[in-house]
Amino acid sequence: MAGKHTSLNFFKSPKSPKTLKVLKSLKILRLFVAIAPLVLLFGGCSGWGWFVPYNLQPSYHKFKKMCKLNKLPNDENKYNKFLSYFDTDLDSLDWDELNKNTKILEPTGFFYKKYKNKYMLELQRYNIHGMIRVDILFFANQKDFAKNNINVAKIIPIWNTGRKTLKLANEGNMEARLIAKKLGCSDIDSD
Repeated sequence: MAGKHTSLNFFKSPKSPKTLKVLKSLKILRLFVAIAPLVLLFGGCSGWGWFVPYNLQPSYHKFKKMCKLNKLPNDENKYNKFLSYFDTDLDSLDWDELNKNTKILEPTGFFYKKYKNKYMLELQRYNIHGMIRVDILFFANQKDFAKNNINVAKIIPIWNTGRKTLKLANEGNMEARLIAKKLGCSDIDSD
């Protein structure tokens, strides 16, 4: 056998069914090892995950659209757009019932403006689209609100991002908690 060289080839296709079964299970394991980190990275343990941009989340666009409503001029059209998130409009509101919750603004308060915004009426709705909480604030210079005496209205949506952030307490109690990360209109660029 001079000139003929034989070597063992471990990479030949296996013949036994037991070997085929082992190799098939290794392929499945290899696929799992490749996919599992991606699922954890983009899926997260809950919510959308940490590395999925806000722009890919449908609730973000609804939240951003709500923030843009504040830029509209203060008129009946704007107020009805706000109230559409509450499935109502200015004509169908029960003003007598709402006026029971009218608040007097403090002169040093953020929303107080002399002769314009002495009174405030707040409407709250939670869990719009599963991720958004909405407050609507109406301001007037009369205690009894009505459709025609609203000076200014603001919509204040708060978006729950589905992400968690680690909050550390002071050194005394060494407490660490995961809390939901929430964004307001001031946290985004709503251009």
